[in-house]
Amino acid sequence: MRSVSNDYFSKFEGKYVLNCNLLTLEPMRIGCSEPTGDTLSGLPIIVDNEGKPFIPGTSLKGVLRSALERVYATFGIVNSEDINALFGSPENKGKIVAHDAYLDSSIAFNTIEDKLHFGAATLGVRGNLIPLEAIGAGILFYVTIEIINGNETDAGNLLIALGELDSLRAGIGSWRSRGYGLVQVQGPMPDSPILLKHVDIENAGFVWSDVDVESTKEKAADKLRKLSHKPASAEGLEAYSHAYDESPSGTVACKFEIELLNDFHVRGDDEATVLSTDDPYIPGSVIKGFLRRIVGIGKFTTPWESRSNIIVGSATLNSGAQSKSVVEKDDSDNIVAIKKGAVLEGHIIFDNMGKEDIINVIRTLSKENIITGKTSAKSNPADKSEVPRFNKVKFRLSEATKFCADEEDFNLNITSQLKKAVD
Repeated sequence: MRSVSNDYFSKFEGKYVLNCNLLTLEPMRIGCSEPTGDTLSGLPIIVDNEGKPFIPGTSLKGVLRSALERVYATFGIVNSEDINALFGSPENKGKIVAHDAYLDSSIAFNTIEDKLHFGAATLGVRGNLIPLEAIGAGILFYVTIEIINGNETDAGNLLIALGELDSLRAGIGSWRSRGYGLVQVQGPMPDSPILLKHVDIENAGFVWSDVDVESTKEKAADKLRKLSHKPASAEGLEAYSHAYDESPSGTVACKFEIELLNDFHVRGDDEATVLSTDDPYIPGSVIKGFLRRIVGIGKFTTPWESRSNIIVGSATLNSGAQSKSVVEKDDSDNIVAIKKGAVLEGHIIFDNMGKEDIINVIRTLSKENIITGKTSAKSNPADKSEVPRFNKVKFRLSEATKFCADEEDFNLNITSQLKKAVD
């Protein structure tokens, strides 16, 4: 049996403690094998003893490690000693301790059930709808991460990994291609930055000091650039492509405004239109399904392989936007549609895609499109003669950033470039 070294922990020398919040921008799903709460879903999410969802520390640690490994791979560095020291390896116990992240109990939450088409006996034939449980957008989780006997590089690398989450290039949980797991990293208090503290037992005793987050992150990034062996070719998704140029290509995270050109609804099993945290929304699977149909008829220069590189989030109403002027309700006060003229927000991440494909997708979305099937776009799906009169939308690009190795925070704003190219 291979022995595990504990050299880092022969004595306690100090530690870093990071506190932040994670706000879900899209549904999030961390599944479990057996139902642990009051759920009827065959694909439930993990919950605590009180039936509330949480993010296991092991899940968070794994996501952060993968995000950091991808950044290092972009600089041509694999099997990094720095990463192994921080997160652990077969030979060394890691320094990092990621605690389970629990939600803000003052914020109401609900679970949603996305619908997956599974169980078809014949290829190409739609199967049964299987409910997939997830938590909705707008949920806040408290995060605490410790680095035992860590150094400044360890702290900086942790901040780089969190930056990948905040830049939407990484996500938490499963079903990432549907846009699940996108989060925003916030400070532990409203409008506050990430809180990072350090105690150095040997030199300062048991005295905690605040750490400059931006400076610490930048020092780690500079060290990484100096260690760089060569620009990575980024075959597949192991590293970021086009990371050493400023072209609108590579891994690009886009934010859109989605204008409804007529009323919109997506029926659920027992809902006139699907809801997330009591607000109607357009599931990312619906938008990606529309793109899949467009890609499938040969509109793009790189056919099928590009589709797996498009991560499509849901389109949601702005926070607090629900009102009588935005949603339509029936006589029982149930929401049945989002009204024409409403503007939603959504995200699409193009992962290691070429410039032409990215531009073509955005250009397609910027046109007036019915993004659901024709049946869903009717008031009476059984009436074959009815002309579809629902679910027409138009996307407007509002922000776009790409991973760029030479930028201080690895984020290059290419919004103007993409808008100009699309027009």
